[in-house]
Parts: sequence; structure tokens; C-alpha cells
Amino acid sequence: MNDEIALPRHTIFLYTEGDNGGRLIESAVIGLVNDYSGDRLLVVRDPYNDLKFVYRVDFDTSNMEAVGVVHLTEEQFDSKASVEIEHLSYRLGSAEQAIRLLRKRTQWIQDKSSAMSVLLNYTASRRQKLSTPRSIDREKVVLIPPDTPVQTLEEIISIRNAAAATEALSGPDFNTLGQDFTRHFQEKGNH
Repeated sequence: MNDEIALPRHTIFLYTEGDNGGRLIESAVIGLVNDYSGDRLLVVRDPYNDLKFVYRVDFDTSNMEAVGVVHLTEEQFDSKASVEIEHLSYRLGSAEQAIRLLRKRTQWIQDKSSAMSVLLNYTASRRQKLSTPRSIDREKVVLIPPDTPVQTLEEIISIRNAAAATEALSGPDFNTLGQDFTRHFQEKGNH
């Protein structure tokens, strides 16, 4: 089944700051990454670009601090496989285990500075890497403002699908497809 149609069963609402203010964005929880020292990291798919961010969860501030991006599949998390990232071994856990880790909390705050740092590092290297969160010196958001707009995963998928359809329809190949098809039969009929 196409990922664009199927909605995941396990989601959270991640408060993200943007140029137009903050919003709560429903995001799919993919699973857990456990290192052998006992550190448990949450993996969440960004619904806008499909990157799988790895977060360290700070229960005291309700913040999720990004520590990396991974290219692992949902099947790997479900199988609880062990993987190697940057010469270190990690054990994977399912989305169900990840949700249990969150202790029934559904709203979290994305630490913007650590997410930007991880995104810049990932863009530069295009490699999976987990590291301690690097933060730009700024105060952490610890409270989600009241009346924060909410974007559900269903809305985001609809917007993405509409944009893809518009792009496909505006492409030069689509506009000439019908002409080429009918021209082929017209030429056959003239012989």
C-alpha cells in the first residue's frame, strides 16, 4: 500500500516554530533506537520531507532534541533488529515501544536549534549519524501557546498530493501525451 494513502497508527503532535509562528504538526512515530548504555531515542518521520529524525526526549521540558537522521525502514524497527551507525551498534524497537516511552503524552516541543543543527549536518554529509544535541544559545520553549494551530497528518498528505498532482499536470509531457497518442492513429489511418 502506498505510504501517501495509509495513515500511520502511532502519531504525536510536535510543536514546531516557523516564520509564521508555531504550530502543532501531527507526525508519525516510527520506532526506538536504543544504544547499549540504555539511552532510548525516539524516531519520528517529518511529514513534509519524509526525513526520519532521531530525538532525545526531555520529559522535564517536554522537548524533543534532535540528535540525527536515519534511513531505516519501518520493517527494521518492527523486527527489532540491530543496526550499525557510524561504527556503533544500536538495537531498534517498534513504534508501540516508542509510544510507551512517551508515557501517554501526545504533545511535544521540537527543540528548534538542535533540529536545525542536525538538518545542516545531514544536508552537508547525507549520512546517518547520531550525536549529542548541539544547540544554539537560546531559551528553550517549554510551553505550547494556547490556540496553537494544529495540522493533522491527513491535511498534510492532502496538501502534498495536491501539489504533486498540480506538478504532474503542468509538466510538458502531460500536455503533449494526448496529441502524440491521437497523432499515431491518424498517421496509421492515412496509409
